[in-house]
Amino acid sequence: MGFPLRCASYLVVVALALLAHAFTAPRFTGVELRQGLAPWKQVELPYRAPTGHGTMEFRAHLWGGPLGPRSITIVPDDHFVSLWIDGVAVPMEAVPSAKLADWRFGFTLPIAPYLHPGDNEIVAQVRNEGGLGGLELREDPYAWTAVVELIAGIGALLALAAELLRRFRVPWPSIAVVLAALVVHLAYLAVTPDDLRHHDAQTHLEYIEYLVDHRALPDPEQGYMFYQPPIYYMLSALQWTGLRAMGGGRPLLLWSLQVQSVVVELGFALLSIATARLWMYRVSAAGFGRGIGSERWSEALLAALVLLWPSTVIHAVRVANDDLAYLFFAASLYFTCRWWVLGIRRDVAWASLFAGLGVLTKVNDIVAFAVLLPAIVGRLVLLEHDRRILEYVRRVGIATACLASSVAGALGVGFRDWLAGRREHLLASHANHNTNNAKLLVIGNHLENYLWLDVPTFLKQPFTSPWEDAKGRQWFWNYLLKTSLFGEFDYRNPWLGRIGLVISALFLVLLVQLVAGALLVRRRQWLDEMPLVASVVLWVASIAAFRFSAPSASSNDFRYVLPVIVPCAYAYVRAQTRCRERGWRIVPDASAAVGWLFVLSSVAFFGVLVFSGD
Repeated sequence: MGFPLRCASYLVVVALALLAHAFTAPRFTGVELRQGLAPWKQVELPYRAPTGHGTMEFRAHLWGGPLGPRSITIVPDDHFVSLWIDGVAVPMEAVPSAKLADWRFGFTLPIAPYLHPGDNEIVAQVRNEGGLGGLELREDPYAWTAVVELIAGIGALLALAAELLRRFRVPWPSIAVVLAALVVHLAYLAVTPDDLRHHDAQTHLEYIEYLVDHRALPDPEQGYMFYQPPIYYMLSALQWTGLRAMGGGRPLLLWSLQVQSVVVELGFALLSIATARLWMYRVSAAGFGRGIGSERWSEALLAALVLLWPSTVIHAVRVANDDLAYLFFAASLYFTCRWWVLGIRRDVAWASLFAGLGVLTKVNDIVAFAVLLPAIVGRLVLLEHDRRILEYVRRVGIATACLASSVAGALGVGFRDWLAGRREHLLASHANHNTNNAKLLVIGNHLENYLWLDVPTFLKQPFTSPWEDAKGRQWFWNYLLKTSLFGEFDYRNPWLGRIGLVISALFLVLLVQLVAGALLVRRRQWLDEMPLVASVVLWVASIAAFRFSAPSASSNDFRYVLPVIVPCAYAYVRAQTRCRERGWRIVPDASAAVGWLFVLSSVAFFGVLVFSGD
């Protein structure tokens, strides 16, 4: 069977898995809500009421049959009361009382004995005890049908990915890393709803739905996220509109936005690996050894550090504009590095275009221009020794035009409101809002907060929190480095805490080795890799400046500078090759081993997270 036929067969298996899922996954139709004596009204699941007290009664229809759902996952807010199917109460005695009020993860309830073939009416009652209230009913991700469909679909995707990578002559160690990353990302997506481990997901959805409903950009001051640049929200609104036109319900629409984020984040990672390979090709043969020190295993380690870094996986399933901003920055950095390494003139235009798109997605991507402009001038002056004014005007002019137009589009209205005093912070309109939560997030803003790394806390606390000083939030480096691993989230399973401590310890070893490797870099080598060095310095400086201007724990989150992983991963592997170039053998092999232990620990972390249902 030839290459085209093999690829086609894998795509057929994926299509069959999706078709089977369409028949076996629970579909709740005709959803209605009644509160007290009020009449029934039509709603969509998941449903969230803004505030209130009292019992909410939901009525919906569910199709039963041989391939119908055997169980469902129920996520109540605040307390689940009862479930009835065709007038028969489903027993709740086996459900722990704490799970009946678990608004984050909910609980799984077997329903097969109470479903008959055809249409079934289900009635669920939820008690709202103040604040947000609502209900979500979704598929049990551990049902046998879901597992079989998932394994078949993912297996076919992995085979297709391997075929394509081999077509481009990617070595097997790197292929294994890419396939492992696909498994981890998709498995994490399968058990992570859009409202779990998110950053203001509901407010991002409000922006998207505003565009869908009004077909116009919103007033920046009328919504929590409405000040953000529009590209991500416009693309998501188009996707939302298209799926809704094909009959997709709200759960499918929300899931499709998560899938979009995974695809975009994987694109960011693969582009980033391509960028690093531009520099790896320049390493002499003396920089590589045997086994894990060989060229192909060094490239595989670099790919693994980017693709399987814990926070890249965690943030890949969120509904937010960050992943698209990462992708545009990665594209801009790739063409910037190609310009620096190869001197291909059109790459300046491509780098400028993607940097502009990045700024129109999230203003943080202005760092791409801060890397590109010095690279243009630096190459012309230091590498080509060009003295033609016209050449400067052409290259710098393209980048400057893209910078000016993108910044005007992203910040024009915000800059006007900031000058007029209607906006407290130029880059984040809500950064200084005087709310109770904002006051609780305020942290120290003194020199010691930026210089000190509290190593004992970093090693003793597996995770951090924007609310607790005991977890290191007061220290810039503690919070930045810990959120680079696990975000600002907490994890309940004790094994996740134990693995988190192992990952934290390995990370510090990686960090020490990275710093030691930097000491081996000669002055000329700093210049040779200027775009990568500049991206590290500028990303870190940008988040330090953001935290200083808005001294809040949430301003110090690594998600604002996640692309810095790429040049750091390259620098880590490059340090090993520099050691071998000096004739050392044990040190670089030990460094590579620590890197692989870190990657395997990350895979173990997500394995426990997925199978424990945390």
